Amino acid sequence: MSSAYAKQKLKQSRDAIQKKDWATAAQAASDVLESDSQNYNANVFLGLALLNLERYQESEKAYLDATASQPDQPLAWQGLEKFYSSRKKWDECVKVLLKQVELFHLQGEPTKCAEAFQRLLAVQREEGSRLQRAETLSLLLPDSPYYSTFASLPFPDQTNPTSTTTFETEMNVHVNSLDVLNQVIGLIEYVERDSIDKEVEKRRLRLDRANKGKEAVRNEVKVEVMTGSRLPKLYDQLLSHPSAPDELRRETESKLLRHHHQLLLALPNPDSRLGRTPSAAAAVTSKETEEQERKDREAIERKASLRDTVTRIAEGMVIIGVDDEMAWSVGLEWKNVESLVDLARDQLRSFVSLFPRSGRTLSIKAFLLLIKDEQFFADEEELKKESDIDADASAGGQKEEDLLNMAIDGLEACPDSILCHRVAATLYLLDRDYLSASEVVQSALNLVARSELEAALDLSQVRQGLELILATSYTHLHPPQNHARAQRLADSVLSRSAYNVQALLAKAYIEQEAGRWQEARNYFVRAQQASSVSVDEPLSKEKMYKRALSPSKDPALQARGEIAWCDVKLGRLQEAKAELEDFISLIDPLSTTSVTPEDRARAWWRLGSCMWEMGGEWREDVENSFKAFITCLKRSPAFAPAFTSLGIYYETVSSPPDFVRASKCFQKAFELDARENEAARRLAVGFADEREWDLVEVVARRTVEGEGGAEALRGEMASQRRHQSKNAWAWKAIGSVELERKHYDESISAYQVALRAAPQDANSWQRLGEAYAGSGRHVAAIKSFSKALELRPDDWQVKYCIADVQRALGQYEIAIKVFADILDDREGEIGVRVALAETLLMQARLEYRTGYVERCEASLLRALTESEMALRQDENLRSAWKIISDSCFELSRLGSLVDSDSLLVGGPVEDVIKRAKQLGTDDKLPSIRAVSLQTVRSALSSFSSSSWSTESSLVLSELAAYLYKLRVILNANDENSAGGAWYDLSVSLHHLARHLSKVGLDEEGSEAAVEGSTSERIESLTRQSIACIKEALRSQPGNETFWLVLGNLTFKKNVNLSQHCYIRAIESSPKSAIPWTNLGFLYLEHDDVELANEAFIKAQTCDPDHAPAWVGQALVATAFGDPASSRALFEHSYRLCEGSIPEADYGFANAVFEIRNASSSPLRHGMEEGTRGVVSLHSPSFALDSYLSQRPNDTDALLLSALIAESLGQSKLAIERIERVAALLEEDFERSESEVVAQRYAIAESNLGRIRLTVGDHSGSKAAHEATLGLLDLAEGPEGEEGEEGAKMREKLKRVKIHSLFGRGLACFFLGENREALEGFEECLGYIDTLLEQEEGQTYEGRARQRLEEERVAINVLLAKILWSFGGQEQREAAKSQLLESISMSPNNIGAITTLAAMGIASGDSGLVDAALSEIKEMPIQEVRQLDANRDVPFLLSMERFSKGDIESGLSTLRSEVEPNDESTRSRLNLLESIVSILTQRVVERGQDEGKEEDEWTKGLREEAQRISLEALAMITKDWSAEKGVGDTFRLGSMVAGVLGGGGETKCALPGPKYLADRALVLEPWKRENWEVAEMALGGR
Repeated sequence: MSSAYAKQKLKQSRDAIQKKDWATAAQAASDVLESDSQNYNANVFLGLALLNLERYQESEKAYLDATASQPDQPLAWQGLEKFYSSRKKWDECVKVLLKQVELFHLQGEPTKCAEAFQRLLAVQREEGSRLQRAETLSLLLPDSPYYSTFASLPFPDQTNPTSTTTFETEMNVHVNSLDVLNQVIGLIEYVERDSIDKEVEKRRLRLDRANKGKEAVRNEVKVEVMTGSRLPKLYDQLLSHPSAPDELRRETESKLLRHHHQLLLALPNPDSRLGRTPSAAAAVTSKETEEQERKDREAIERKASLRDTVTRIAEGMVIIGVDDEMAWSVGLEWKNVESLVDLARDQLRSFVSLFPRSGRTLSIKAFLLLIKDEQFFADEEELKKESDIDADASAGGQKEEDLLNMAIDGLEACPDSILCHRVAATLYLLDRDYLSASEVVQSALNLVARSELEAALDLSQVRQGLELILATSYTHLHPPQNHARAQRLADSVLSRSAYNVQALLAKAYIEQEAGRWQEARNYFVRAQQASSVSVDEPLSKEKMYKRALSPSKDPALQARGEIAWCDVKLGRLQEAKAELEDFISLIDPLSTTSVTPEDRARAWWRLGSCMWEMGGEWREDVENSFKAFITCLKRSPAFAPAFTSLGIYYETVSSPPDFVRASKCFQKAFELDARENEAARRLAVGFADEREWDLVEVVARRTVEGEGGAEALRGEMASQRRHQSKNAWAWKAIGSVELERKHYDESISAYQVALRAAPQDANSWQRLGEAYAGSGRHVAAIKSFSKALELRPDDWQVKYCIADVQRALGQYEIAIKVFADILDDREGEIGVRVALAETLLMQARLEYRTGYVERCEASLLRALTESEMALRQDENLRSAWKIISDSCFELSRLGSLVDSDSLLVGGPVEDVIKRAKQLGTDDKLPSIRAVSLQTVRSALSSFSSSSWSTESSLVLSELAAYLYKLRVILNANDENSAGGAWYDLSVSLHHLARHLSKVGLDEEGSEAAVEGSTSERIESLTRQSIACIKEALRSQPGNETFWLVLGNLTFKKNVNLSQHCYIRAIESSPKSAIPWTNLGFLYLEHDDVELANEAFIKAQTCDPDHAPAWVGQALVATAFGDPASSRALFEHSYRLCEGSIPEADYGFANAVFEIRNASSSPLRHGMEEGTRGVVSLHSPSFALDSYLSQRPNDTDALLLSALIAESLGQSKLAIERIERVAALLEEDFERSESEVVAQRYAIAESNLGRIRLTVGDHSGSKAAHEATLGLLDLAEGPEGEEGEEGAKMREKLKRVKIHSLFGRGLACFFLGENREALEGFEECLGYIDTLLEQEEGQTYEGRARQRLEEERVAINVLLAKILWSFGGQEQREAAKSQLLESISMSPNNIGAITTLAAMGIASGDSGLVDAALSEIKEMPIQEVRQLDANRDVPFLLSMERFSKGDIESGLSTLRSEVEPNDESTRSRLNLLESIVSILTQRVVERGQDEGKEEDEWTKGLREEAQRISLEALAMITKDWSAEKGVGDTFRLGSMVAGVLGGGGETKCALPGPKYLADRALVLEPWKRENWEVAEMALGGR
């Protein structure tokens, strides 16, 4: 395109723009750009046209293209400004305006540059932030790159502001430059403050800042923000501005100081990290360490430089007297001076005048007044004259206490001021308030440390001055509590200044308190030498000022007096007396102003003490020591030691002794000064002699407070451990009082402090042990008692305490031995004998709970004997009667006694009865008539020692109730014990009623038979038992146990009352599980299972380890028909109670056994086939052993135990227990001839016959089965239970008869009585047929009929096997017929089919084998496997092939049954047993031919055996499936391991054969094969 065409188009576009024909303008400009895309004017015209056409993106692009082609031309930038303004894109607009300012500045056009700046400033004022406004205004400052352009603008004509377009800029540059600078500073200050606050809040929410405090985060942000701040430069500009007024300069200078000060404090101080060796955990290289150290040094240098800047600014402001308190505080607080005297006093005076309302002013005034600064006094006088204030109120009239109050007010106003702390600490020290002085100095030292860290200061001299004050304070604050710290501080001061007088005096006083008098004297001499001043040499002002700040106004004089006192303590009495007299002559005149009245009194008292120590006439003559003490009190009536010395004089020297006056002196001394320990001790002894224990405690506590033990008394653990007492007696007194109040922790703390002061005090050790025992810390108690016994080996009371603690720990054997040892030496100690008897009773109860019945009996008998011996000394001893009653009660609960004759006939029982009779038991409690001496005598007369039965238990129950009657009488007047006595009587009466009920049942055989006098007495006992517990409740209505007993007594007869009682018990003890459990049993008894379940759950919530609640839950699960949950709950309760609850033991054993034998139970497979089934029977067996130890005659438990023992292969034990059951039932049957007893007797005999048969006692088995059949005939009479339970029992008895008929047949067979055996089997089958032929719909329908049919088939199969064993052809044919008949009756009976096949294999009848196996082949494979759980079918097939010599085919048959996912081990065991047999034969063949090598087939077979063994072991280890297979697995594994280990190159991966054989024996010890394999393994074969 030609240039002319482009110009034409551009002109066309410009004309269109002027006409606002934006489309034409855009088209014309576009035409130009088609040939020249970089045409500047075309892009500008296009951008403007498109903007008005609202094609914004294209417009912006056109403008940008224009600026890119000619960036120095302002037209496109001006277009962009318009574009962004119209689009309100202010950030982009600001950038464009800044570009224009820069372009016009470079082009030297100040007017256009100012105009662009003004537009920029207008945008920032409307849309920009404070920071952006500040940055824009900064362009007008002298350090701006555009300042020269703006400065070239003409001076503004303020009379005609519209004469120029840049008037605003001209004013800002030439007239208002200071205002602009102030605006910039204000904006930046606000922005920085706001940025810091917002960033702090944001960072505090971060996880990595969670462990930092708010101040640390703020400092971190301050460093980041203030490090790059422009404010310091801006402040400098303002300070150098020629138009800035002085006031503004001062204000700006203060801002600059604060800015630097804040940054200084915020900067971290890495000084502490320098020089450290990096730890191994840091894992940094040497180069990284050096780099870090370099950065740290730079940071330290930066902080030090900033500190110097702050100091320089502050000092400059102080010099010119600027009234900025911060500058002055920096100038004063940062001065590193040891003494306040070293501060510039002119600056202090100036500070007071400049800041009269400051807290520091109060402290500084107190300091200047203290040192009596003359100039300050003059200034104050002049000020008062000007203010027309009375001269009497002059500064010189201030007292020290006023100065102290002034300093305290200053410190409260400025708590962060080191100067205020130093002044206050000094005044506290001068006031001898050492505690406050030490606290203030500690706070000041913390401030010093913080200042050194934050401001990088060196305040070592300040620290030394503070440490000196602290050392002096600690020296005199409750000596010697703080002497260790005081000594360290004094040594630190002396290491820097060896002749520091205050430090030397502190060391001397420390040595003096420790009793090292010679060392103390040496330090006092050094202090005297260091502070001595020539008489002719006047004190300088500096020394006078320092003396004013020192607690020692004349250290030399003070040291001289202390040297004399040291000589007294060193025994140099004559020299000391002369020294003291010279010293008194020097200080006693009133003209000596450097000493106080107390100093004079102390000197006279020391002189008197010196004379007292000299003894003789110096002590006794009133003109000597007594006169000195009196003179002392004349000098200072409040000097407490003088009163103590006078009290001792009146008590020991005065003739006669004047104890009243002595006591008054001691009281006065103690009132004046609680540190008068001797006065306090003598005062406490006097109060103790008068039995004034409250006053003793008051004296002891005040004594402890006086020695600095206030914090220890308040229970602060650190203070108690740190406290060093000189008054062990005071702490012992406090400990005794607290022990009496049962405040055991406080008592322990007191005795611990006492023992640190007197570690060889055996009595304190004993009392400490008692406190430990009371608080339940029994191990610590035993250690304390042992220490006391070590100090006093013959103290029987300490031994008694040890035994008592051992008893509390449950170590009854140890306690009993110790009590017995004491009684060997001190037979007459009745309390020890009662404790021994009580311990024996506690041990007996524990033994009973854990099943040691015979031990329990022995302990109870011994307890009874010891208590009876105690009664010989005091027949009214209630504790002994309680133990005897409890012992009789516990004996009545035992099932048997080893020697009942020695107890009940002529033993201690007779003596006890006689004593009870003499005390009028029946006469004094006639309301209880059901038990009396007559009933006890009657029971004893009917007792037969030949048999321990319910009668003997009844005798002891009678006796226990009778003795509890006596206990009620003995405790009638004791409100605390009466309720318990009535409770015991109630329980014993109920216990006796239960015994009588059991006796009636045993005698008559049924509950209905309990008639006549026995029944009436039971009712009487029950009524009186209820009456007794009601009496107990009247005595103690809130006792939970009493309500529980009343609920138990009315459990069956009055449901509402029983429920009410349990609810009252819950209200009395809401967190107890017992009432909730009893309430649950009540609901369960009355068939409200849901409520019972809720009650038991509540009980478990209260106490998850309360076993009876779990028993109740198990019964609830049984009621809901959930035997698995019931078993689990019974097991849990059994493990919780550890044999202490018989019901849990029996319930657990019964639940496990029932589940194991329930054919319909889903757990049956696991229980029967898993080793867990075998192992799980051991726990029930142990549970029943525990149960039988407490109830040995329980026939149900004995029978259950026998059945479990049978399952465990413990046939001998099973026979013993069933014979015991049979004997007990036979005795009952002979007495009652009850049908119910006959039925139970028959069941026992049936089980006995079966077990005898398994152990080879065939004749015994036959006799038992015949006895069963005879009893069943008797039990089939007209009597019997009605209803569902009766029907179940009748069905059970019919099955028992079937088993007994069959068992008798088996017994006859094994006895060789074949004819009788066959007759027995036929009778059994006939009986079953009779039952099956009964009318349908009556008895045998469904599962019951199926069971009978299965039993008939099983008996047929067994009969066939027996017939086959006879060996005759006729018998074998009969056997086959029996089997064929069985198969016809039950075609799917695998047992009959496999037996028939086995007979065919044994007889070589292949047709019979094929016929038998054809029945199996017609059945589905899955059904066969389900019916053939033991894998008998493939085993028979393999045996048939083995019998033909086809070994490989037989193994293949067995291998086909081994499936990878099969969970049963039986198929593997069948294959493994066959392989083991083959390998054993091969090993035998190799043994006969030693040179023969093993072939590959045998090696492969061995490897297969190893693999299958490992699989089987893995399966049984995983889930213990196949009960019968577990022992076989270990047995065969042992054989495989033995065979494989015997030769070949294959390495066996199985465990050792001995281990496997041992496991087989443990699991199934009743198998002969396991013993044979074990013998082989142990023999190495």
